[in-house]
Amino acid sequence: MQVKDLTIEELKLLIQETVAETIQSLLIDPDEGKQVKPEVKQQLLDSL
Repeated sequence: MQVKDLTIEELKLLIQETVAETIQSLLIDPDEGKQVKPEVKQQLLDSL
C-alpha cells in the first residue's frame, strides 16, 4: 500500500504511531542497568 492510497484517518494514525515510536526511542536510556567504572566516578567527583 502507498501513502496516496491511505484515507486521511489512516494517514493520521500512521503519523501518530511514527511520532510516538520516535519519541519513545529518544527517551530510552541506552545506559540503563550499566555500572559506572570507579575511575570514571572519581573523575566526575574530582571535577566538582
